[in-house]
Amino acid sequence: MAGSIWLDALSGVLKHVPVYNAVMKEVGHRLLPITNGKIEGASPDKVFYFMAPDNDLRGFRVQRGDLLLVVPAQAAVDGAIMLLQTPQGRVLRKVKRYNDYQAMLQKYDDTFESELKNYNELTFVGRCVRLEAELG
Repeated sequence: MAGSIWLDALSGVLKHVPVYNAVMKEVGHRLLPITNGKIEGASPDKVFYFMAPDNDLRGFRVQRGDLLLVVPAQAAVDGAIMLLQTPQGRVLRKVKRYNDYQAMLQKYDDTFESELKNYNELTFVGRCVRLEAELG
């Protein structure tokens, strides 16, 4: 009980940030500091962690079970690892801006693969700005 009272009192400087799995079910949370009313430049209520569902980005040092802090972004950020909504569900991809109309989506498990997509075919959920990985 006393712990929740302190957490309520510190809610202006600390935030329980939800952790979601691939089907966007909340599986936990992390406590993060709020700086100047924001977490990583975004509204504290808009950020979340996404648990990497596979090893599609292992070549970029993101492995199954790693947690990525996602801030909202509806447009491609060149060179960023981004969370995208696809008809098959949410996926993580490294994004390279190819030109004004297309982006290259990259994955790198055992082999490096990329596909060129038109921006109007893509739905960006957010940009991954922090990685939390288990060592060992």
